[in-house]
Amino acid sequence: MNPAIGKIISINGIDTNYHDEGEGAPVILLHGSAPGVSAWSNWHSIMPFLTKKRRVIAMDIPGFGFTERTPDREYTMSFWMEHLTRFMDMLEVEKASFVGNSFGGAMTLALATREAERVDRFVLMGSGGLPGFVSEGLLASWSYQPTEANMRELFLRFVYDPEIVTDDLVTQRYQASLAELAEEVFLQLLPLDRRIVGTPTPGLPEEIISAIKHRVLILHGREDRIIPAKNSVRLNELIESSDLRIFGKCGHWVQIEQEQKFQQAVVEFLDAK
Repeated sequence: MNPAIGKIISINGIDTNYHDEGEGAPVILLHGSAPGVSAWSNWHSIMPFLTKKRRVIAMDIPGFGFTERTPDREYTMSFWMEHLTRFMDMLEVEKASFVGNSFGGAMTLALATREAERVDRFVLMGSGGLPGFVSEGLLASWSYQPTEANMRELFLRFVYDPEIVTDDLVTQRYQASLAELAEEVFLQLLPLDRRIVGTPTPGLPEEIISAIKHRVLILHGREDRIIPAKNSVRLNELIESSDLRIFGKCGHWVQIEQEQKFQQAVVEFLDAK
C-alpha cells in the first residue's frame, strides 16, 4: 500500500488523487512543484495535527503526484484555478482556509484574488506568486532530469541541514519522478528558452496582491535558495492583514526543517479568533 495514494475523484475528466480526513472547518493544503512531489510527501507530518479539529483536504495538483496526466494538456494558472474550484464544488466545500507551499502558495494567492469569497484565511510557506527571477535552485528543480544522483543534488539545494536528505527520501522521490509525462508540466512552467538564471518569472501584479483583505500568515526559511525570503518580506508589506515569520537555519522546506515550529504556527493561526 502506498500512503501517497488516497481517494480518486474525476474533476473535468481528470482522475484526481486526494486525501480527505477529519471533521470541522475545511483546510485545503496545496503542495509545491519539486520533482516527485505529492500531497502526501509535502503534508503528511502536519495532517494529524490539523485533523484534530478540522477537515483536512490535500490533493495532488494536476501535473504532479498521482493525479492523472494526459498528453498535450496546457498547464496554466487558469487551468489550475478551474480544477481547484471544481474540486471544491465536488467535495461540497464552499469556503476553506488554505496552506500553500511554494507553487501551492502562488495558487493560493491566485485563488484569493480571483475567488476571494471561497477563501477564509491562508498560510503561505516559501511562497511564489510575485514576479521575480529564475534562481539557481528553481532552475535546478524545473530542469531536473531523472536520476538518483540528480535528485540528491537537487534536494541538497532545498535544505539548510544536509542530514535531512536521506537515502530513503532520495529513492522515494526519484521513483515518484519517473511517472509518465512528469516532465511535461516543467516544460510549461519554465520553457527551454527561459532556462537561464536571472530570467524574469511571471506573477501577480503587486496592486492586485495589495488588495487582498484576508488574514494571512507568511512563513519562510532564511536560507531558502529556491525562492528567496525577500519575496515573503515583500508579500508581508503588500498584504495589510498579514504576519511574517522568518525561520533561521532553514531552507525551502520549513515544514520539515522547522517541523514543530511550523506546526505550532499554523495551528495557532487557524485557531485564532
